[in-house]
Amino acid sequence: MRHFALAIALMGLTAGFASAAPPVVVRSSIDSVTVTLTAPADTSKGVSYSITHWPDGSSLVSGNIETESINKDPDGRPCFSISGLKPKLWSTEDPQLYTIAVSDTKGAEIGKSRFGFRTFEVKDRRFYLNGRPIFLRGLPINPPGRDIDPAVEHDPAFIRGYLKLLKSAGVNIIRTEPQDWLDACDELGMMLFAGHYGGAGGSGPDAPPFDKAQPFYHNLILDLSSHPSVMIYVLTNEVDYKTAGSTYKALLTRVRDDLRNLDPTRPVIGNAGFGHGEPGEVYDVHHYYGWYAGNTVDWYGSFRDFLNAADKADQPLTLTECVGAYTSDSGEFETMSKQMPTMMQWVGTAQNVSSASLEYQAELTRQIVEIARRCRTDKTAVAGIMPFSYYLGWARAKTAGDIILKPAFETIRTVFQPVLISPECWSRNIYAGDALKMRLCVANDSDSGRDLAPSQATVDIVAADGSVIGSAKAELAAVPYYSNAWTTISIPIPTATPRGYYTVNCKLIENGTEMSRNSFEVTVAPHEWAKCTASDVTLFDPAGKTADALRQLGVRFRQITNLERLPESGVLVIAESALGDAIYPDKAALEPFLKSGGRVLCLRQDREKWNGDWLPAKLNMEHRRPYHPFTYIQPMGRNNPIFDGLSSRDLRFFNEIGVISSVIPDVYPVLTPLRPTTIADLKSARVWAACDQLLGGWAMVELYEGKGSVLLSQFRLVERVQHDPVAARLLSNLITYCASNKSLGVLDLTKPIRWDQDAFRAGAFESPLQGFLPHSRTYSHAGTSKGRLGDDHRIDGATLVGDYTITANGWLRPVPDPTKDGWGIFFGQISRPVAKFAVRLRNPGNTPAKIELKLDGKTVGSAVSLDAGEDKTIEWPCARKPGPVEVELRGDQRLVILKTCFQ
Repeated sequence: MRHFALAIALMGLTAGFASAAPPVVVRSSIDSVTVTLTAPADTSKGVSYSITHWPDGSSLVSGNIETESINKDPDGRPCFSISGLKPKLWSTEDPQLYTIAVSDTKGAEIGKSRFGFRTFEVKDRRFYLNGRPIFLRGLPINPPGRDIDPAVEHDPAFIRGYLKLLKSAGVNIIRTEPQDWLDACDELGMMLFAGHYGGAGGSGPDAPPFDKAQPFYHNLILDLSSHPSVMIYVLTNEVDYKTAGSTYKALLTRVRDDLRNLDPTRPVIGNAGFGHGEPGEVYDVHHYYGWYAGNTVDWYGSFRDFLNAADKADQPLTLTECVGAYTSDSGEFETMSKQMPTMMQWVGTAQNVSSASLEYQAELTRQIVEIARRCRTDKTAVAGIMPFSYYLGWARAKTAGDIILKPAFETIRTVFQPVLISPECWSRNIYAGDALKMRLCVANDSDSGRDLAPSQATVDIVAADGSVIGSAKAELAAVPYYSNAWTTISIPIPTATPRGYYTVNCKLIENGTEMSRNSFEVTVAPHEWAKCTASDVTLFDPAGKTADALRQLGVRFRQITNLERLPESGVLVIAESALGDAIYPDKAALEPFLKSGGRVLCLRQDREKWNGDWLPAKLNMEHRRPYHPFTYIQPMGRNNPIFDGLSSRDLRFFNEIGVISSVIPDVYPVLTPLRPTTIADLKSARVWAACDQLLGGWAMVELYEGKGSVLLSQFRLVERVQHDPVAARLLSNLITYCASNKSLGVLDLTKPIRWDQDAFRAGAFESPLQGFLPHSRTYSHAGTSKGRLGDDHRIDGATLVGDYTITANGWLRPVPDPTKDGWGIFFGQISRPVAKFAVRLRNPGNTPAKIELKLDGKTVGSAVSLDAGEDKTIEWPCARKPGPVEVELRGDQRLVILKTCFQ
């Protein structure tokens, strides 16, 4: 993520590095050191030195450097080398340290520095620490500068406790900058990628001049290079090379070449995330599928593309930022600026938002990291992955023991196991009597660097009560270090297994010792669970595939060969992909059919052939860019019979039915949602399932006309009925609901609506076209997009914004002007006579704010003003009979709508 301000960065480059370089700077190998003296010193007669082990002070070597052996570094500083040494090496498992003291010939100390002997290099698209390949398992987000008490941030006990916690979870590299943190990393064996994570300075596409940047970067390198924990230098972060006329790439290339003369011992990432290996030795990527855009499984395609590019560049591939899914210390996703529209697509209608947020963060982390590690073979360039998310809570911590361990941190413990058993299974909904089929990958990145002996994988399927319903074992041959191995598993599921969620536990055993464990969940259900007893069903299905699916469900139906004549009773089911090529219901015939109580169930249709002119509302299938199919569909509506027997977790993924782009498992419940064209298209709509940012894409919607309705479902059900009980149950429920003649109707506005996330659950908030925007106490239209971990990120209401759209990354465009009045509109019905409309709202501003009400486009009463800080209920008299109604609230954008109700 971007976290730089160009003006501030330019000031930093112009002024030079803020801290003074240490008086003695050391760059080491496994048997030598090069020493640079930055402090003023008289070296005309040579210098003396001593190298002692830290902390015990035992001597490694001492001696004198004659004048003729003292050279000059590129900046004219005295430097000399000492070789032929036999020290203990610094490593992540055994971080041996030494101190060098340098004095002039009179015995006056010039300076001293602590360092370690080690090498870190790039070779054959891998990283090598002391000559051995090493896979980087990192966390880039750490406490310094991120919503932590400054006294705690620099408390040595806290720093060491925090780093030990990370190491206990398998983390071997982090990103941070303060010297006290770097010192602790040296001592504890925590590697670092460090440098300048601000921008490169400059203005617009123009980079700062090299003569301004050079002193800054020289001081930066001098400050870092004595630390053995610093493995990779980073010159800048997410600078855009693509803007016409940009000179940043040229600047950073020159800086990198210049720094190689100063320190050739470390690889360089020139432009983290956006440079893609230019300049530098590392093909680094920042990628957020599964958060801002895309889905977990889209990472299969991403890794293929990244690996191809890294192979072409002949560089190791790192992802120093991925995941996102930023949770606060209280568990909810952060709702600052662009995060709020984004988070809604993943947990928008969750009953327990905190729990759902933490669960999604953990699952996204699990999948991304495990896909990366399964891709990391002895031949591929995958060399490191660093999930960029808040896995720990430290905003209120006073000691390391106070740190909140989120569920996703426990996931980090699992996925960062040096030796990892990783299950790959994309058919997780299983009929009782069928088999669980999966693949197991063993990734050997042992911290000791040893090969795995022949081992055994065990898999148990465990019910909620702890009973095991199925087991299997597989023998694996020896797995060399820095490689992986695969095996397949198939476990029959007993036919008597009841509907439920089951845990699949996987273990890797070597010579009787457990080396790794992992788990995931599956759904099991008997065939009878998905059966459908509906009988008054008429099916239009030219291809015959939907007919086959309905027969498997037990549906009794009759078929028609065209849509010219509609059935006299029951429900008309339009098969998947049946519409197009001028084959649509006749609107003139459909209208009286619906008004008299007819029901139509229109199953998934193809975007390329879609024409919605026959419907009571104009719905389109336009793709938002970048387009990706959808997972984690959010159910809507209270006590909705369509989802009887199902939960939100059942709508995350369906079973795999092939691959997309040759590598992506096709588990998407929805390819293309429906979208309203204008706000008027919401008048007769009741959305039952949604996806995308702010849930603006409709996976399932019912359009009402008269006594009847058309229910459109874009779920991909028919092709999965035979092997996926969840898809089969949803199709069965849809047919049962539509054949029941018990329509739920549009939203009943005589029942109170809370405008927190319950507005999405109830179906009051159906589209950004309505003008409402969810509100949280941390949200702002612009500014920083993450942090403030200890703040309240809960959505507590809605504000009146009016017209806006959402970018692919979650920003509102145009940026709303809070000095202007906004508006919000919602639709529903009044189910009984009412006398007034009530709205509870809060004015968090520091001046009075007004609001007014319109019903069906007509102003009701007068505008009402709320004092600064006031929280109250306003009532407008409005005698109304039962029937449909359009409600518009218009007023100050600062006002937070909390609850509405006709009474």
